[in-house]
Amino acid sequence: MTPGDASPDYEAKLLHLRHQVDVMARYATETGKVIPPDAGAQIARLHVPESGTREPDEAEPSTDLAAAGLSKALEVHARLARLVAPATPLSIETTQSDSDTFLGSLLIRNPVIRLLMALTIASIFLVLFISALIVILTDYSDWLNPLLYLSAAGLGAGFYSLTTAHRYIVERTFDPQYNQIYLIRFIVGLAAGVIFALFGKELIQGGNTISALGPPVLAVVGGFAADAVAEILRRVADVLTAAVKGGAQSQIEAERARITSEEQSKHLEENRAAAKKALQLAASPNLSDVVRGDVQSLADSLLQ
Repeated sequence: MTPGDASPDYEAKLLHLRHQVDVMARYATETGKVIPPDAGAQIARLHVPESGTREPDEAEPSTDLAAAGLSKALEVHARLARLVAPATPLSIETTQSDSDTFLGSLLIRNPVIRLLMALTIASIFLVLFISALIVILTDYSDWLNPLLYLSAAGLGAGFYSLTTAHRYIVERTFDPQYNQIYLIRFIVGLAAGVIFALFGKELIQGGNTISALGPPVLAVVGGFAADAVAEILRRVADVLTAAVKGGAQSQIEAERARITSEEQSKHLEENRAAAKKALQLAASPNLSDVVRGDVQSLADSLLQ
């Protein structure tokens, strides 16, 4: 390619912009948004090469011509982006139906939402199936109950994730960059549901409503309200930390009191010894009455 020829990068960017413009234009027309006539003309011109139709063996367009086409594509892209906001080309594509068939129309292209839908539906069937098994196979209920709690937690976690994503899907503003957040939230919901099913009644004392709920229901609640379970565990951890710190503080205070007591006892013994020497000195016949009185006063002050 000669220096005056267009870079393949221009072609790739132009194709990408054309695709996003088509996505936004289709969404705008499907939702009844009015595309200005001049913007419609710009969209039509994007698909017509500036130099007319080229044969495959003709020279590539020059860099200046490709840059002009890219500039026009960016202009119409910006106009349509303002028209469909807050939706974006990425969110529109992500929330499109997979196909025109009946089954495809029920599914969107986002693989994480598909996965969450499948996991939630599977959790529903597992809860029903395991509950039936527990009724039939009563001898194996101790083995089946943990599976029931896990399935119920998955049901609650999936229900929360799908209800949260539903609003963004309806508004066509679902950002696929948050896919991993939804997956992490589902896993956190599973853990929270199992924890709440096993230890919920012990973690929340005095709650009549909680006491009346069975472990499977607590698992569903924990999976749905994982943040609440995390807050409960955080408070328990704070109480435990305070108890440990309080015990350590008590030991420190006791040790400090012991040291202070020992220092006071030592100081008292030293004063007694000094007072004893002062009394011995005061008993000397060589001292005058004034000096003897001062020494006696000093001894008395040391013994106080």
